Amino acid sequence: GATSSQAWAGAQTVAQGIRVPKALGDFIVLDICKKTGGMCIAVDDDLIMKMFHLITSLEGAFICPEGASTIAAAHLMKERGMLKETDKVVLVNTGTGFKYPGLIKPDLQTVAHDAELPF
Repeated sequence: GATSSQAWAGAQTVAQGIRVPKALGDFIVLDICKKTGGMCIAVDDDLIMKMFHLITSLEGAFICPEGASTIAAAHLMKERGMLKETDKVVLVNTGTGFKYPGLIKPDLQTVAHDAELPF
């Protein structure tokens, strides 16, 4: 495999922490992947946001999009047969969704000021 990444001109993603044209430690990540039999996979913003909302609603964990990108990658890898049910996988989330207040659109029930409360 490659020993360094290639620069990505005009890199854009909702996950600001991984939006870099070329990672400074790319050679370290690629070396670890090679030594451990790991791999790297690209995910798009639609899947990142799908996983972001899924984890927030199912687990109550308000993770950052960068963390959601790891879940999106695992989802794709499982879907493509690259992960088995018995594989051990570590997914790391290092941030919070509070850094991205515009990503959550609350779906809150409202009642008229003179209505009886539904509970």
